[in-house]
Amino acid sequence: MLEGLWITRFVAPPPEPLGILSGVVVIETGRILGGDSGFLYLGAIGEKVGASWPVSVRIKRHDDRAASIFGDVDDYVLTGSIHHDAGAEHQFMLVLGRDGTQEILVSLTKAAELP
Repeated sequence: MLEGLWITRFVAPPPEPLGILSGVVVIETGRILGGDSGFLYLGAIGEKVGASWPVSVRIKRHDDRAASIFGDVDDYVLTGSIHHDAGAEHQFMLVLGRDGTQEILVSLTKAAELP
């Protein structure tokens, strides 16, 4: 269900003044691999628990000009979970937090199945 190529879009907190923050990830065999114009995303997805999957994602800056929604941070880990959006077949929400303090929401929209 989760394996595929996904478009990511930061929803909350709002990405302004940084602009629209989006990227792509491949989810395959419990791994998350992807990024955007400024950051790499490398992570792992655990076994489904109830209606969600636990997630841990390392975010690492690859372009010094890119601004992070967490401020001047180059390399950090976010943990949280992926939840299916019951209203849309190929739509999920990724809820992540940093050190249990700052929560962000990321929309996941499936772009393609893997070959």
